[in-house]
Amino acid sequence: MELFLQADTSSLGYQIGYRIGSWLPFVLLAILLFFMIRSIRRQQKKGN
Repeated sequence: MELFLQADTSSLGYQIGYRIGSWLPFVLLAILLFFMIRSIRRQQKKGN
Protein backbone atom coordinates (compact mmCIF):
# COMPACT_ATOMS: atom_id res chain seq x y z
CA MET A 1 0.00 0.00 0.00
CA GLU A 2 1.50 3.31 -1.11
CA LEU A 3 0.59 6.63 0.41
CA PHE A 4 0.79 9.79 -1.64
CA LEU A 5 0.66 13.02 0.32
CA GLN A 6 -0.87 15.88 -1.61
CA ALA A 7 -0.92 19.47 -0.41
CA ASP A 8 -4.37 21.01 -0.10
CA THR A 9 -3.71 23.95 -2.39
CA SER A 10 -7.16 25.44 -1.76
CA SER A 11 -6.70 25.87 1.99
CA LEU A 12 -6.08 29.32 3.44
CA GLY A 13 -2.96 28.21 5.31
CA TYR A 14 -1.39 26.94 2.10
CA GLN A 15 -2.21 30.15 0.23
CA ILE A 16 -0.70 32.33 2.98
CA GLY A 17 2.39 30.14 3.26
CA TYR A 18 2.87 30.15 -0.49
CA ARG A 19 2.63 33.95 -0.65
CA ILE A 20 5.07 34.42 2.25
CA GLY A 21 7.45 31.87 0.78
CA SER A 22 7.46 33.57 -2.60
CA TRP A 23 8.08 37.05 -1.16
CA LEU A 24 10.50 36.11 1.63
CA PRO A 25 13.74 35.92 -0.42
CA PHE A 26 13.10 39.34 -1.98
CA VAL A 27 12.26 40.93 1.37
CA LEU A 28 15.38 39.49 3.03
CA LEU A 29 17.61 40.73 0.21
CA ALA A 30 16.05 44.20 0.40
CA ILE A 31 16.60 44.38 4.17
CA LEU A 32 20.21 43.22 3.85
CA LEU A 33 20.87 45.76 1.11
CA PHE A 34 19.33 48.53 3.24
CA PHE A 35 21.56 47.72 6.21
CA MET A 36 24.66 47.44 4.01
CA ILE A 37 24.04 50.86 2.45
CA ARG A 38 23.33 52.38 5.85
CA SER A 39 26.55 51.02 7.36
CA ILE A 40 28.59 52.20 4.37
CA ARG A 41 27.15 55.71 4.69
CA ARG A 42 27.94 55.76 8.42
CA GLN A 43 31.55 54.77 7.71
CA GLN A 44 31.85 57.50 5.09
CA LYS A 45 30.54 60.11 7.54
CA LYS A 46 33.10 59.03 10.16
CA GLY A 47 35.89 59.31 7.61
CA ASN A 48 35.10 62.93 6.70
